[in-house]
Amino acid sequence: MNTFMDNLVGMLLVLAVLGLVALPSLIGLVHERRVDRQIRASSLAR
Repeated sequence: MNTFMDNLVGMLLVLAVLGLVALPSLIGLVHERRVDRQIRASSLAR
């Protein structure tokens, strides 16, 4: 049972680190898409 908990904690730790690494790029991607949408809307409004 102890090895199961060790493996579970290890997997959760790896997933948490992966989330921390991937989160900034995902936030940047969402921001870029929003900016592109605003630029497209402003160019169509002219």
